[in-house]
Amino acid sequence: MNRIFKVAIVMAGCVFLNSCGGQDDEAATADKPAAEAAPSQKMASNPLARQQQLIRDAKGIQAILDKDAEEKKKALENIN
Repeated sequence: MNRIFKVAIVMAGCVFLNSCGGQDDEAATADKPAAEAAPSQKMASNPLARQQQLIRDAKGIQAILDKDAEEKKKALENIN
């Protein structure tokens, strides 16, 4: 009975994690212009394509965070 309970918990966790995914991928491809989406097909033969994509993603996230920080600074300056 204990073993069945553990398996059921693992299965429920897998279903939960599976249902959480996929939304970020769709949003990321929708926000990119067509010019950036096309080169990803050429990079398939590049062994470092995954790392390069992670770097581009990190730069994009950093740009979003910088923009948000600037907006917060402006809002803080307007309060004072």
